Amino acid sequence: PLALYTLLVMWLGIGDTSKIALLFLAALPPLSISAMQAARSIDLGHVRAAQMLGATRAQLFRHVFLPSCLPGICTGMRISLGFTYTVLVASEIVAATAGMGWMIWDASKFLLSDVVIMGLFVLGLTGLALDWAIRQFERFVTPWRFA
Repeated sequence: PLALYTLLVMWLGIGDTSKIALLFLAALPPLSISAMQAARSIDLGHVRAAQMLGATRAQLFRHVFLPSCLPGICTGMRISLGFTYTVLVASEIVAATAGMGWMIWDASKFLLSDVVIMGLFVLGLTGLALDWAIRQFERFVTPWRFA
């Protein structure tokens, strides 16, 4: 996706719109692949049992499909987050005038190793905090996995 950034900058400008489009393009493949795999792994026995008990389509979605797919979707969210965060920092290095990636790149040009190290430390802590937040969200929406 980073190779598309030059096209996105030409089409959408160097502002936030091109970065958001790039992040969307970076997050889409891992998330969609995880969601498709989660949908494929639904136990048909559960679907048939719910149908035999008279479940409507909405009830099937709410009580069978969604609980079966949520763990895979949450895993895809975590994978997408890591990939998207990496692309965000790289896009700031390539074409930006602000942001952590730009700050680290600018400091490295002037051999300011303290700024570079602190920037990398902050990036790492931010990545850990975002991953923790998604894990907490996963615990909230799929409590049966952690019981």
